Amino acid sequence: MKKLLFLSEADVSSLVTMEEMIGVMGGAFSRLSSGEARVPLGTGITVSETGGTGLFMPVYSPVEN
Repeated sequence: MKKLLFLSEADVSSLVTMEEMIGVMGGAFSRLSSGEARVPLGTGITVSETGGTGLFMPVYSPVEN
């Protein structure tokens, strides 16, 4: 079984620039608007005891190489 990988903001910032991410998101929105990507409704969970919130937004999109 694969383990779930959690990335912090610092982790992501060290791996990709804002300019690269803008390009990636442009491609993602193109696939979404063309119907190529499958995106079910997202789910939000609030944990009042800790003040935490979990937001889950699953998606399937073909891999680009």
